[in-house]
Amino acid sequence: TMEGYLAWLEFHAWPLSPENKLLSMMKGQRPPYQLFMDALLLRLLESLSEHIIHAPEYICMTFHRVRYPTRVAVPPKEGEPWTFDIDMKALQQGIDMMNAKPNPYHGGINFDDINDCGLYNRQKISKTFKEAPSLLVIVDVLSNFSPVFTVKMWVFMAAWLTNHVVTPNTAETSLDSWTITKNCLTQLMTTDSIILMVVE
Repeated sequence: TMEGYLAWLEFHAWPLSPENKLLSMMKGQRPPYQLFMDALLLRLLESLSEHIIHAPEYICMTFHRVRYPTRVAVPPKEGEPWTFDIDMKALQQGIDMMNAKPNPYHGGINFDDINDCGLYNRQKISKTFKEAPSLLVIVDVLSNFSPVFTVKMWVFMAAWLTNHVVTPNTAETSLDSWTITKNCLTQLMTTDSIILMVVE
């Protein structure tokens, strides 16, 4: 349950008190009820956040600000209840901004921007990536999905070589088949290199 938050803390190397450091959280040096309370509070935030749950880094940042409103967490005295204040407006400000300006190609934000703000601990959400408003968006698509395209290209080539390049028993036709295979692989590697260079 807390794995994402622990990764967020590790990214920031947050200066918490010794009882709340990562190793303390993982090795059971805190009372079990506190661990359960943390998990319950995180799930509550995820439920209240609605669509903001698609920005997990922002959820982690909000959880940290709710759970530790000060740099050093001071637990209540024995017998006193644990209370936390959740600012719903701050939690869902990204949704309000997306509703007000939904087009990311004209300055509107999306979940990637919200997530980036959470990752870098920016409480005020802003645009972090400028999408290409022209045909250059094709370059963005190729850049984002180039590993998928590359794998598919090699798989299709392997399937084509397997099904269409037959290697009979005769040495002459076997040599021709090997030549066809070698030429196809050479052309594919060259094409793959050119596409990678252009996209990068």
